[in-house]
Formats: sequence, C-alpha cells, structure tokens
Amino acid sequence: MRDLDSELTGLRRQLHDSVRQPATKDMIKRGRRRTRRQQAQVTAVIAVIVALGMWPFLQAPESAAPAVPNRSHMLSYDYFEIGSGFALGRVCVPSEQQCDPWFMSTSDGQNWVKRTVPPVEVADNGNFDRVIALGNSSVVIEDYRVSSADRYFSKDSGRTWVPVQVRPDTTIQQIPPDAVLETMAIPPNLGQCRDGAVIAMLGESGQSAKLANQPPIELTWCQPYPDANGARWVAGSDPRTRQPVVASTRDRGLTWQVTPLPPFTPPPASKITSYYPKVTVVSTSTASYATVTNPEKSELVAIFRSTDHGVSWTRTWEASEGKQPARVLGTPVAGADGSLWITQPGEVWVSTDGAKSFTLQTPRTTPPNGTIDWTRAGYLSTSADSGTTGQFFLSSDGITWHPVRIPVPE
Repeated sequence: MRDLDSELTGLRRQLHDSVRQPATKDMIKRGRRRTRRQQAQVTAVIAVIVALGMWPFLQAPESAAPAVPNRSHMLSYDYFEIGSGFALGRVCVPSEQQCDPWFMSTSDGQNWVKRTVPPVEVADNGNFDRVIALGNSSVVIEDYRVSSADRYFSKDSGRTWVPVQVRPDTTIQQIPPDAVLETMAIPPNLGQCRDGAVIAMLGESGQSAKLANQPPIELTWCQPYPDANGARWVAGSDPRTRQPVVASTRDRGLTWQVTPLPPFTPPPASKITSYYPKVTVVSTSTASYATVTNPEKSELVAIFRSTDHGVSWTRTWEASEGKQPARVLGTPVAGADGSLWITQPGEVWVSTDGAKSFTLQTPRTTPPNGTIDWTRAGYLSTSADSGTTGQFFLSSDGITWHPVRIPVPE
C-alpha cells in the first residue's frame, strides 16, 4: 500500500527549503517592458512564484513559451504479490485546471492494462488517495476528500467497482491472512491505527472488521502487513507507565505478546513533534529491529534488537548530537545476512554488528536511495520522481534489489 503524494510531501518540503529566492528587482524590470495589461498579469504570477519558491524552475526566455503538455502522475500503487499489482493516477490539463483519474492492473508484473475507474476525486489539491491490494484480483481505492473518505472495492482487477462502508460494521476473532490492518493515510499521522484499534480490511469484500481481542495497550501504530516471519506488529504505550511498548501476534490476533522497550533518551521537549514516539518493526529469520522515530521530521531516536521474536529487546543504538544516521526515510531494511540499512536524504548507512554502529555507503550500492517501506511483496524503494517515471526497486531479502517499472500513461 503506497501513497506517493504523502511520502513525497517531505521531499518536496526539503526541495522548497533549499531553493534560493530570486531578486524581485529583476522581475520588476521584466514586467515594465510589457503592456499595462501584461504587466498586471506578470506581477500576479511573480507574487505566486516568489511565495512558492519555484521561480528558478519556472523562469522562461523572452520568447513565447510552448504549450504546457498534459501532466500524468501516479498517486498510489500496491502489489499483492511480485507479479500482481495495481496503480492509481491522474492526468491533469493545466490550461483547464482539470484532472482525470486512471487505474491500471497487472497479473504478470510486466503488462499493465487500463481498467475502469470509480468516481474518485483526483484534483491536484493535496488529497491522499491510495490503492490497497487485497488479492491477485481484489483491490480497494480509498478516496480522501476535504471532509469525507469514500471506499471502492473491485474483485475483478478493476473491471467493476462497488462502494463499501469505511467504518467497521462487524467483529472478527482472527485476522484473515490476506487482510490489511487499517492505518491513517494523511500526514503527519500516516501509519497510525485507524480509530486507535486493530481493524482489518477484508480481502473478500473490502469492508472493515474490528478484531475482538485487542492488544492490552494504548494503541497508536499498526503495521499493515505481517513481517517476514508472518507475525503482526503494533505499538503504543503502557496504560499505567506510559512507557513505549510493542505487541505482536503469531496466531492472527487470538493472543498478543506485549513487551516494553528498554529505557532510552527522548528528544528535547522543544523538538518533540506530534504523534511521537513512532515505533516500527522489521524482521529477518534471526532477528527483529524496533525503531523509534520523531515522526514529523523522520528523526531517528533509538534502535532495539530482539533475537527471541520480541520476547525481550536490547537497545543497540541511540541518537546524540551529530551522530549518524540522523533520519530514516520510511523504514529500516533488515537484510537476510544480518545487516541493517537506513536511508536518509542522499545517503545510505549500513550496520553489520547488530545495529550497534553504522557506516556510510560510498559509493551507494544497496538499497537504492529513497523512501523504503515494507509491503506484502517485500521492501519497496520509492524515489522523488517515481510518480512520473514509474520506476521503483523491490527486494524480498533486503540485499538484492530488482527494478520495477509501472508505465505511467501519457
């Protein structure tokens, strides 16, 4: 389940902060050479461009600019298996300020076919629509609008769609193997458990169902997919001590194993952002790693390691002034060879001693630099231009990465 707009929001902010603002006197001189009507138009455009910090990218020569082509952009994609995937996007006509949705599916990972699209709103207004794969031919589109959220389900790879209710209307005793734990889709609370509970999106209908036996913690974070060993992980805090805890189930929610994380030094109070602390877990066959971050800024706070499937945890790494890596884009990558990889803007750091220390990879080899997420198909790496190029990288073991390309329609 991938939401490109929300993941790329941070990268766009970084780009915005790094752009040098243009000198306004140069733009005023240019405007004075035009007619009064043109001058008014140019002044308005300059005001918008300066406010957005985008002048260096939009500045054009004196001659008339060519017509702006239609812009196609992928909004979200998801794979059920390596060869079975779905993608949602939009084509916008800048001159008409209009965006039309498109939807595609593949059954072999190579050939993508355009399908019908339900009545989703894909205007370029910051909405975070997303695709969720529930089976080889079962898929959901969640359409987020300013004041509402709609959900559409297809069981035939997007040939037909039916609207389904978003709120849970039933209770289940166990989490079905093909179900996805529901999370919030809009930053900065991306990844938080929906309604503060373990709620599963069912593969046969796309409807929501609440788990009968909720973990005995104040629940905050839910991981949509099982880890590499089939365990489901959630995190939150102990209701009594307020200490961060992780909980896991290996019997699909019948029972939960709850373990507090060892003490660690939190960020200064002035730097703690909303929804702190965020805890995510990645696993191999021999170890699990719990990562604590300050979520709005993706700041790395502490890393813990377990070799007994989360029964006990050891703090292996803790942030301090000037210590690297300082951030993590998405989630760390637990390699099958015992390594742990962390990507941050422009850099990849690797640990080969159980996350006790990290070394900068020069030159970068694996994983590809970008935002990493754990999905049903493995680790998926998304770069800043993936929405337009359709280029991604996928790894099932955290070591070998394969290029994946989704053909973005013109």
